[in-house]
Amino acid sequence: MAVLSREEVEKRVATGKTMHQVDLEGINLEEAELQGAIFTRCNLTNAQFSRAKLDCSIFTGSDLTGAVMHEATLREALLSQANLTNADLTGALLIETSFKEATLERTQSQEANLTSAFLINVNGFMADFSYSTLRRAYLNGSTLLMCLFDECQGDMMSAIQTDFTGSSLRRAHLDRAILLGANFSLAELDETNLRGCPLRHANFFSSDLRRTKLTKSNLEGAHLLRANAEGAQLNGTNLRGASMIEANFRAANFDSAFMEKAVTEGAQFDGASFKEAHR
Repeated sequence: MAVLSREEVEKRVATGKTMHQVDLEGINLEEAELQGAIFTRCNLTNAQFSRAKLDCSIFTGSDLTGAVMHEATLREALLSQANLTNADLTGALLIETSFKEATLERTQSQEANLTSAFLINVNGFMADFSYSTLRRAYLNGSTLLMCLFDECQGDMMSAIQTDFTGSSLRRAHLDRAILLGANFSLAELDETNLRGCPLRHANFFSSDLRRTKLTKSNLEGAHLLRANAEGAQLNGTNLRGASMIEANFRAANFDSAFMEKAVTEGAQFDGASFKEAHR
């Protein structure tokens, strides 16, 4: 039960007072004007922030389990080390918001705008980013297991050494994303756009890459063991030294690809095109 009323919280924010380790469980702050609010290590479980104005607010270390921030505005807000388990951020405006080291277990972020957001070293499990915007976002070093990124807009995002194991990125737009050493094991990437991406040493073990567009990407040293890349577009792609063992590349396009020293034992290439490929 919240120890402060809505009116008391609004007054504190208006006067610039910090709320530290305050119990605000279940408080209703829907549509509140709380720009610049400071909630550090507060208990905000099940708090209601739908359509609230929270630009430049601070939630560092706070517990937002089950909080509802549907269509809230949190531009340049700080949610570093916050617990957002089961929180609802559907349709929220999160441009340049920081989630560094936050917990995003079963967090709902469908259709949220996370342009240039910082999701560095995040711990995510079964979080939903479907149809969200992640252009130029930073996901470096994060663990995002079994998460949904279907049809998200992630062009030019950075996800270096990020673990996407078991996640779904169907039809996502990730052209020119920086994905060096990313782990896509058991991930679903069918019809995903990954054109012009740095993917050196990325891991696609048993991933679904059917009809995936990887044109002119750099997969040098990548691991594609048992991947299903039937019909994938790999024209102009750098696959030097890649491990393609027992993978399915039926009807794939390798035109002008660079495949020197690639390991292809047991791989299937029926109907694939290799015009001007370097093998």
